[in-house]
Amino acid sequence: MSVAIVDSRGAYQAVVVSGVAASLEACDVAVPESAGVILLQNEIPAAANLEIARKIAERATLILNAAPARSLDPELLDRVDLLIVNRVEARHLAGADIAGREIAVAGRLAALCRGRVIVTLGEGGLIIGCRHDGVRKFPAHAVTAVSTHGAGDAFVGALAAGLAGGQAMDDAVRFAQAAAALFVSTSVEDRARLTRRDVLAFLSAS
Repeated sequence: MSVAIVDSRGAYQAVVVSGVAASLEACDVAVPESAGVILLQNEIPAAANLEIARKIAERATLILNAAPARSLDPELLDRVDLLIVNRVEARHLAGADIAGREIAVAGRLAALCRGRVIVTLGEGGLIIGCRHDGVRKFPAHAVTAVSTHGAGDAFVGALAAGLAGGQAMDDAVRFAQAAAALFVSTSVEDRARLTRRDVLAFLSAS
């Protein structure tokens, strides 16, 4: 359970009660053989994430959304194809404040995993870093936020869906950015009705 406290600008802080998620073990998770993309996050125990990563080996693209912030096992990072962090998580993993140093921090984090890293910056857009291809910045869509609570989940879920559907990374990122922008600018009661078609329409109008 996550209880959000939202201010007048749509920014939020959340109190998280882990509950049953904290007791999850890798044996509780059945990963379909046909899965092309696996998405892990830090609301389940670190040992479970690592064991699931070992199970899938090289047969699927592994995404880790490192939220909430905590230290990560080097073996898990070495198996991750795409690491996604926000400012707080980037600061925790880099061991330094990233304000004004976002590009340098993204480059440092990219060196930790075998694939890419995405640092989400809210209204500041995002940065993609790769140890082989350098660092690039993607601007955000300009919207009026109702609440940013759940923006990260909307972004990460849409990105994983885009990649699973065969989109190239840049296209999947743009789709995910549009999904997150549409999500935060939609009233809370209407968010559950948003569809892929809505996101594509938003992208076309942008």
